[in-house]
Amino acid sequence: MSLKSQALAVCQKCGKEHRVEIYKSINTATDPDLKAKVLNGELFLWECPDCGTGNLVAYDCLYHDPDEKFMVWMRPCGEPQGPEKDAIMRQAKAMGDYKLRIVANAGDLMEKVLVFDAGFNDRTIELVKFVAGRELEGVSKLHFYRMQDDVMVFSGVKNGKMEGFGFGLNVYEDCQGILERNEAIAREDGFATIDQDWVDSIMN
Repeated sequence: MSLKSQALAVCQKCGKEHRVEIYKSINTATDPDLKAKVLNGELFLWECPDCGTGNLVAYDCLYHDPDEKFMVWMRPCGEPQGPEKDAIMRQAKAMGDYKLRIVANAGDLMEKVLVFDAGFNDRTIELVKFVAGRELEGVSKLHFYRMQDDVMVFSGVKNGKMEGFGFGLNVYEDCQGILERNEAIAREDGFATIDQDWVDSIMN
């Protein structure tokens, strides 16, 4: 079951403070409509009633997809510690073999959902981004966002503009092979932050 709450947020333009609706947890089985609001960003935006400015609100949110068996914990203020993390870990273990991830922002949460929905391993996708980033000159901030036929489509920034970039599944398969040959890298161990910093740590 999803857990709704309220939080204080300050408008970036006029500086007025307002109470906004947030979700501390999201369960896509009981509230499937919330998934679409995560993927289009609606769940993390609010409009200031004083000046009409659209604002991004950052808050802790545990995204839970029981059907695909994964949890993504959005933690803008860093990784959880202590009883809170232990309680979530116990919950996940009781439900079986789950993928458990921690992300820092809404954009990374969206990407994790898209990656898992597409049936991909997010560790492999991060390695694909690492490899692609060295082949695409001047391109940064690659994010997976869809499959088109047999092509993985990523968004990225080039010359200050957002563009789309495609890679064949052979790139994914090659990167998957690298991970499979290293059991220590591929092993799952509780909530993990799998991003480009993680890739840098294993490739450098």
